[in-house]
Amino acid sequence: MTSIARLTSDARLVRRALTLMEMVVVLAILAAMAAAATVATERVLYTRRFDLTRETLESLGAAVLGKAAPGQSPAQAYMADGFVADLGRPPLVTGLDPTLQAGELWANPRLLQSYGRKQSGTDPEVALNCGWRGPYLQLPVGATGLLDGWARPFAPLTVGVGGATVVAGVDEPIAGWLSYGSDGGVGVPAGNPPPLSEDLAKTLWTLDGATTARHWTSDITVVVNQLTSNGTFGVPQGSGTIVVRLYGPNPATGDILETTATPAAGPFVAAPQFTFAAVAIGPKVLRAYYGEVGEEEEALVSLKTTPLDIHVARTGTSHWVLTLPAPVVSSGSGDESGGGGSEATP
Repeated sequence: MTSIARLTSDARLVRRALTLMEMVVVLAILAAMAAAATVATERVLYTRRFDLTRETLESLGAAVLGKAAPGQSPAQAYMADGFVADLGRPPLVTGLDPTLQAGELWANPRLLQSYGRKQSGTDPEVALNCGWRGPYLQLPVGATGLLDGWARPFAPLTVGVGGATVVAGVDEPIAGWLSYGSDGGVGVPAGNPPPLSEDLAKTLWTLDGATTARHWTSDITVVVNQLTSNGTFGVPQGSGTIVVRLYGPNPATGDILETTATPAAGPFVAAPQFTFAAVAIGPKVLRAYYGEVGEEEEALVSLKTTPLDIHVARTGTSHWVLTLPAPVVSSGSGDESGGGGSEATP
């Protein structure tokens, strides 16, 4: 009987020893699984922060240049409806707080005029929609400033000498943004860098050789012709002077600003061409004015084209045609005015 009891007790001890060993093995397995899960979770978290930063950079670019809506044609895709289109410039760096330096995209710290239909102060027949109509960028709920996926501020960029990327200073135009990645430092650290530590940038310009192509501007050429008495298009008649004006947003106020191309004086052997360089993308108005005083009893009155609404797109150079009305000759010295048609060849 005693032997049986001793054997039973020894068996219980053996079972207890095996159970402890099993627990050690289980704990080791759990620890390995936890370590693997931590590494996997960390990688997912890094990736999510990287993707969030990249998405924010794309949203910043769309807020400045406008974003093509689904279903738009290739030509419409180049239309601009963002900050530049409304105000004629990129946002300026505001203040020293890095989280608020792009504040013109979600607030109106410079007290620009609100968006609306504005009338030119020099030509009451010209009107244009312009002004601040933000927010152009929605901040996350509860946020007061702009941060990347690692809760660090973006660095505002501008175009330096030779198209170099440099950090923009206060009141300089913002032409892009930079995130320093997961490590928060410039470039990728040597040795064993953390995942996704490379910098992420969104620049609103490209460098083609020695030429810097700013995505927020385009060149414009304008040709002025004139209707003839039989309804065809011809060269402007007479020896007067043609002035072409471009009306767009005033970057400083949000009102309308007038820009005048170099005038051309007749007599003309070909339809004169006018150039406006580096015009901000977005809606604009073109109009041509022609004035000449004739001799003795005949006077060619001042002529002007009808205001032409255009949209400057991100396509390099836009070409437009303005058509003066047919010459109007009066038998007296009084002045008469005429309106003319305009045609566009974008």
